[in-house]
Amino acid sequence: NIPLSVLVFADTTIQVGSKLKIHGSYTGNIHKTYWKIGSAPFAQSPPETTITVPDTAMSLIFILRVQDLKLNEAVDTAIVTVVDTLNIATKVASSNDDKESPEITLVSPEKDSIKVSESSLRVTITCTDTSGIASVDCIFNGELLKVDKGEDNSYSVGITGLAVGKNTIIFIATDGSTNENQTKKSFTIIYDPTIPVKIA
Repeated sequence: NIPLSVLVFADTTIQVGSKLKIHGSYTGNIHKTYWKIGSAPFAQSPPETTITVPDTAMSLIFILRVQDLKLNEAVDTAIVTVVDTLNIATKVASSNDDKESPEITLVSPEKDSIKVSESSLRVTITCTDTSGIASVDCIFNGELLKVDKGEDNSYSVGITGLAVGKNTIIFIATDGSTNENQTKKSFTIIYDPTIPVKIA
């Protein structure tokens, strides 16, 4: 059997109010495909879809989840920046010079690909950018999770329901410039319930 894999394709920037076509490419014996657009729940639909872009400048996160008959799954995401070129002059013009993407740094756990003995934990990162941070999103198991803003450019999210083995957590940071530069960074948590629990 061919292992499941999926890859989402879309324009990275699009004008408000226009039509956006987004599609996924995948391998394996696919049984069902599901799309999640923004904060809406997953909905079963074909691997190609077209939407009308909102009338406000923002970032849209698209998530495509594919599933085979044995309920194995694969997930990929795409980020589309919605711009309003007609009204962009109302923003600070100097921020157009910012072409640098935000920097994401893992704070807790202390390193990537760490092994844990419990199925839940809190992940903390820092996000920095010269134009400030406009938003931070987190995706785990194809779901958009609530991210809490802390002090000193820190952001954290509670993760529950880790599967035994490797788990991927994706953070997406968008800066405050008119270019809305973005960084997408993933971290791996390895859940191993056989690890002895340390007792203080």
